[in-house]
Amino acid sequence: MRFLGAFFAWSQTILLLMAESFGDRYRRTKLSVLVAIGEPLGVIGVFSLTHSLVSVQPPFGPSNLLFFSTGILPFYLFFHISWRLRSWDWLRRFPRASEFDLLCVQVLDEYLTKIVIIAVVAVCLWLWGIGAAIPREPLECLLALVVISLLGIAVGLLNAVISAFFFAWLYIYAIMIRGWLAFSGVLFVVDWMPPMFREIAVYNPLAHAITLYRTGYYTGYPHSSLDMGYLLSCTGGLLAFATLSLMATRSWRNIR
Repeated sequence: MRFLGAFFAWSQTILLLMAESFGDRYRRTKLSVLVAIGEPLGVIGVFSLTHSLVSVQPPFGPSNLLFFSTGILPFYLFFHISWRLRSWDWLRRFPRASEFDLLCVQVLDEYLTKIVIIAVVAVCLWLWGIGAAIPREPLECLLALVVISLLGIAVGLLNAVISAFFFAWLYIYAIMIRGWLAFSGVLFVVDWMPPMFREIAVYNPLAHAITLYRTGYYTGYPHSSLDMGYLLSCTGGLLAFATLSLMATRSWRNIR
């Protein structure tokens, strides 16, 4: 009972900090709303329209919009978490809140925002008549999103360390990560990619996570390239390396 009481109190603290962080984030600039919501939806629309002009058949399933949304929205969850944590040393510290609390606030804020967007897009597509827009295995999709979030945490903390010594890295990362979308199983079925590109994609843990996410949506989605052991090993290894790097460089970084 004491543990449950402590957990409940901690949960209340996190929720209050999330509300304050969320309000502060969107109160400062309306551009944050556009980036968090408008950018991934706009990318889905652009790729769906472009593919429909090139080919009658979607890459997989009954709809271009559904296929690209099941790749682009999880990818942007990873991107936006890693992008928020790039400024780890300059994030506002709350009184009586640990760094773990701060991490939970930043990640859960982004995670829940993307969950809401994913749910709204799924309902809209379902009302449009696309029955497959409702996940076949919702828990499998949630598992994939959790793993994608952990990858985002690891890469974001590594970005924070690198940018503390080489600030230009943030601009390089912003360009590079958008290009990396092509090798993350977002625009194509990884199993059906040309051999040269498939060999690159299978080394990318994010491609495995997005394949896992899509298997929760589609019946019969090709997933012979999916390696759960590799995905979990990379995720755990990157998290451990990011944490150690953050701790080892603490005395050299300019922490707010």
